[in-house]
Amino acid sequence: MQSVNEPSDTYNRLAGKGLIPVPQWLCNQLMRAFYNKNRRQVRLLNDCWFFYRTRRSDTEDSSSLLQ
Repeated sequence: MQSVNEPSDTYNRLAGKGLIPVPQWLCNQLMRAFYNKNRRQVRLLNDCWFFYRTRRSDTEDSSSLLQ
């Protein structure tokens, strides 16, 4: 039986809404930077997430147009 917080369950819920889940490596680094109160690292990782998210959504939009 799957727990509520398993990545596959989270991905399936988010994929149905058109949202992109945060990769685990990015989540881990964000938590570490936040825990260490490293504002510069938090900002950098946040910028990485927005770049990743917009690139992924652009790629998915263009692939859906081809079908």
